[in-house]
Amino acid sequence: MRKSLVASAVVILAAVILSGALEWVPHEKESELYYPETSAPPVLEFEWGPPPLILDPENSEIYSCGHPSVNPETGELNQEMSIFFVHRSRDPIYAFCDGVVTYLVEWENFEDAAEPGLGGEIWIRYGKNYAIGYRHVVTAGLNLAKGMIVKTGDIIGYGADLKLQHPVENKIENGQFFEFVLVERADGHYYYLNPFYFFDDESRTKLVEIWNAAIRREGMENTPWGENQKFSSMGGNLEIPFKAGFAD
Repeated sequence: MRKSLVASAVVILAAVILSGALEWVPHEKESELYYPETSAPPVLEFEWGPPPLILDPENSEIYSCGHPSVNPETGELNQEMSIFFVHRSRDPIYAFCDGVVTYLVEWENFEDAAEPGLGGEIWIRYGKNYAIGYRHVVTAGLNLAKGMIVKTGDIIGYGADLKLQHPVENKIENGQFFEFVLVERADGHYYYLNPFYFFDDESRTKLVEIWNAAIRREGMENTPWGENQKFSSMGGNLEIPFKAGFAD
């Protein structure tokens, strides 16, 4: 009887260990877990808040906006879509689509995350050929992991602290910074995309309102979020396959 109980316990323990292994393996082999299984591009949903953004041009919370672009004279690249907020602090950043985390740099400090080369970073792969990457985020208090499935609307980070100089009143104000990229793999090549065209109708309306409410207008194009829709670069050819998991 005792041998039978011991044998049963060993079988149960082995099953528990095996079950744990089966749960653990996809987090190491993310290429088996991409979600959803599709070649179609994602439909992005923009969400921000609470509280709602103040977009009154006389008292706007939007300092300026950045769009994906290539400078034809210098060749300088700006792969990111970005928003600089003023009078906002440490707001949550939401996943704009379903996907799987393929790259993660955790960051705890709000005060230096917006500085060049610093801050957390999280890339979420959507299906076979698209991924979205968030830069300069703070991941404090979040239980994120490479290989984790995330859903649209999940909190995946927080805005980094930033000091902004008001372009009209010439005074320093507190704010925060938000930046992300959308990338694609097509025919063996890697591209940065303008995310604006991948948002749903409601989200594009919100983003145009944000663009129009920006306090700092100098250097901004007339077309909200820019006209450049797709471009590649040597740096992108190295970054994109690695961070989006396309190289696996």
